[in-house]
Amino acid sequence: MPKKPSFSKEFIEKWKPVLIEIQTYDDIPIEYIEHLVLFFKDGRKPAFIDINAMLQKEKTWKVEKIISAQLEEIDSILERVEFHLNIPKIVEVIEHATEDTLKKL
Repeated sequence: MPKKPSFSKEFIEKWKPVLIEIQTYDDIPIEYIEHLVLFFKDGRKPAFIDINAMLQKEKTWKVEKIISAQLEEIDSILERVEFHLNIPKIVEVIEHATEDTLKKL
C-alpha cells in the first residue's frame, strides 16, 4: 500500500470545507479517487485497489464499470470500503477553477 502523503496543518484547514462536502462516493468522479481499501466481514486481510494504476491502462468509463462489477460481486462479504482521494489532483483542479473565476471578476 502506498504511503499516505502528509499535509501541513494549513493545507488541511484550507481544503477541509471542500472535502467535508463530499458525502458519498457518488459525488466523487473516479479520476479523483487514488485507491480503495476493501475490508471484509470475516476479518481477512484488507484488499487494495489502485484506481490510479487502472486509469493509466483503461478509459474512465471502463474503470468505473470494472470497479462497480467487482464491488457488486463481493458486496455480501464486504464490511466497508474506504475511498482514498487524490488530494493533490483535487486541489489542482480547484485552484485552477478558482484562478479562472477570479480572472473573470
